[in-house]
Order: sequence, then structure tokens, then C-alpha cells
Amino acid sequence: MPLQRLAAPDELTRKVLFAVDVVDPIALSSVWRGITVNAAGLAAPPIINHSGRWVWRREGDLWPGMISIDPGSLPFAQQLCLPPPRPADLDKATPAQRLLRVMLRPGSSYDVADGVTAIRGWLCETSDEDSPPVVGARVQLAWLDHHSDAWVPPKPQPEPDGGGQLPSPAEPETDVNGEFLAFIRLNPPKPAQPDVANGLLAVRLQFTRGRSAPETRATADDFPFLEPGAAGNPPPKGRIPEGRVLARDLRLAWADLAAI
Repeated sequence: MPLQRLAAPDELTRKVLFAVDVVDPIALSSVWRGITVNAAGLAAPPIINHSGRWVWRREGDLWPGMISIDPGSLPFAQQLCLPPPRPADLDKATPAQRLLRVMLRPGSSYDVADGVTAIRGWLCETSDEDSPPVVGARVQLAWLDHHSDAWVPPKPQPEPDGGGQLPSPAEPETDVNGEFLAFIRLNPPKPAQPDVANGLLAVRLQFTRGRSAPETRATADDFPFLEPGAAGNPPPKGRIPEGRVLARDLRLAWADLAAI
């Protein structure tokens, strides 16, 4: 059955079971064209309302299971998400209890605009030319907080292994070729203070393998992200231009990264 658009304004009433707002975390806009969203355990397809949210109507006392998002040809990864907790009384559930907001995970082909700090590259097991790619490693572009002298975000923590299907991680992952896009929108709350000098932000790339017993490795604090200038002058190490995409793609080896 084809998807329909709601004729009425965006209201979560007692006839609505729940809604999903799918968001592009780089453009900060809702995404509904070109993707498919399904809710396990519900028979009826969703409706797209005027706000671009995917809305499911009530089916008795049913509540959805895992939410799956297929991006089709859009430059995002497939995603599995847990639904919001089931309200004790569906008739009295608030709009906030019926809403799930999902941040998509951009892939390496995403066209990043100015204003976003980002790095593209690929991760292999070793530095050998024929080394196999590292697939499914979570990627974080962490920045140094001058105030706390800590890296933000912190590395992922272990997750309980319940034996069932896990939802997708929040972080982007390396794809089947080991390729990745890591990005940050730098707008931290006070008193955090990003370490920026002459427009260059102190960063490191963090890669995590595994969920229940994760292993995280990172680039060194003095990693040479920037290429030498025209005069051969060595650029600052461990820094990239803030609010821009790094001009070159990086080839990294898991074996060369430091455990953190």
C-alpha cells in the first residue's frame, strides 16, 4: 500500500499510536523522501504527516517492536532503533511519549557543506597495500576540551548482550570497504572550551570494534592530519580546519592506532 499524507495539521491524538522523526544530523532537517521506515509488530503502513514525520495509527493495544530505516539510494547507513518505552496508558500518553527522533548516520559519500568539521577516509587492518578493510567499526571525531582537558565525545561503553538483535549504534560505522565519514557540529555548552588555534581544531579519530566488549583505538595526539604547505613548512599536528572538510582522505591502519 502506498504511503499517504495526512490532510490535517500535525497533531498526536488518541488515534495516533506513535511517530518517528528521521533527521539528517548534518543538514539538521527531517528526512522522509527516498527512505523507508517500518515498525515490527504493526500491520498497517505509516502515514507521513505535514511535518515529515512517519506516523502509525493505533492497532488495539499493540506497541511497535524494532524500528528499521532503509535509506535507499541516499548517503546514509541502514538503521535499527528501539521504539520509545510503552506508556502505561495509551489513551493518556503525551505527544512526547509517542515520539521517537532518529539521527541518521551519514556515509562516506555524503556531500558535507561548509560549517561542519569532517574527515573522510578508510580503515584497514594494517598498512600493507593489500590489507583487508575493517568493516563495522564505529567512528568518532573527538575534539579536545581545553576546559576539562578531556576528549569529547568519550569512547563507547560496553553494552549488555541480551542475545537478541541490537539496535544500530549512534556513531557512523566503516562500510564494507572500510570507508567512513566522521563529523562534528561544534557548538558545545559552557564551560566547555574547544581547543582552537588559528582556526585549527585539536581532534583525534576514535574507532571502536565490538559492542559487549568494545576495543577502542585512536590516532595519536600529534597525528599529521594536514599536508605540508607549498614551502615545505610543517603544519601543526593533531589539528584540522574547524568548520570544514579535511582536504584529503586518510588511509589508516588499525594496527597503527593506539588503544585508549
